[in-house]
Amino acid sequence: MTVRERIEGRWDPAFRRVADAFLGLFDPARDGATEVGAAMCLIVEGRVVAHIWGGVADSAGTPWRAETAPCVFSCTKGVAASLFHILAEKHGVDYDAPVARWWPEFAAAGKADISVRELLAHQAGLGRLPDPAAPGHVLDWDRVTTALAAAPAFGTRPRRSGYHALTFGWLIGELMMRIAGDDLDRLLDRHLNGPLGTRFAWRGAALPADRVAMLASANPGAPVWATGGDQQFAGITSLDDWTLLTPAVAASAGWRAANGLGAGGHSDAFSLATIYAALIDRHAPVLSRERLAIATAEQYRGEDALLGNDVAYGLGYQLPAGGVSLGHVDRPGTALFGHKGAYGSIGVADPDRGFALGYVTNLCGEMGDRSRNGALLDAALACF
Repeated sequence: MTVRERIEGRWDPAFRRVADAFLGLFDPARDGATEVGAAMCLIVEGRVVAHIWGGVADSAGTPWRAETAPCVFSCTKGVAASLFHILAEKHGVDYDAPVARWWPEFAAAGKADISVRELLAHQAGLGRLPDPAAPGHVLDWDRVTTALAAAPAFGTRPRRSGYHALTFGWLIGELMMRIAGDDLDRLLDRHLNGPLGTRFAWRGAALPADRVAMLASANPGAPVWATGGDQQFAGITSLDDWTLLTPAVAASAGWRAANGLGAGGHSDAFSLATIYAALIDRHAPVLSRERLAIATAEQYRGEDALLGNDVAYGLGYQLPAGGVSLGHVDRPGTALFGHKGAYGSIGVADPDRGFALGYVTNLCGEMGDRSRNGALLDAALACF
């Protein structure tokens, strides 16, 4: 069976370049990892101009469907940030107000003045969290949020941004619940999934089992399917343990059962693209233009204090930078904003050009791989 026979979906001929780029990701002769299963969706001015999927979703060879949802890792941060900004606008949140205004326990250990803006821009000094002495597994919501509220922040203000790889989810999630007075699933459904017809989930266990894609590692031959993670997960006691982000652990029951707003979300490509398209919609956006401008304005550019690479952050979004580029090349000064996942998935929007792109994959290549999402985004940009 040829590559084209394995691909389903449709695309506008004007955006064939993007379709060809997606098809190329399944070519075993390409320079870079070859897809196992993936999907992409491109929306321009509110219209779906390309929605394509293909490959397999699991070790049994189940064909990838339009609604297939792998773990999208840190793409979850972009969705969490989007929901946060919607709630912030609704409830009149001042980004320069202290987090402790809504979360009083957070003021402990000298954190009374840390602002909402700093939290969203990875400048709260809470990117690391050693094992807290409390019952519950490593991702337990109450255990983690209690520990974060009690912990001192690293460094002194003003801080360089230091990527809150996992802690971001608990920090922003708890603050959202404190502001809105409701739980995270209801907030997600009320403000995004319900109005937009999307199917994003904070955790894999919230989706029907037949929608959740297995993860696989790149291999010169057949893919290596991620299994055996439950035992590994049970032995992890700290959010500082990067084993949490391995494909096997991210495929475990414990990971999929937890609300990991930093890296545990599951999504199909249409849902990811639609959420970003709703942010930049020129007629009925889910955020006002003024609020979106604040949310996507550059807060920090330079070396990340924890990652050590060149980054640029808005309020919860990644912006184009050399170390965490959106596409293959750095594009400072453009309106691009969004968030990539650890192994390739991406959700991104360009309000100037009016497009939003969602790309999801179950292939876990190298951490920070840009070969696939970069090719798709570069192809999309070349269409304008």
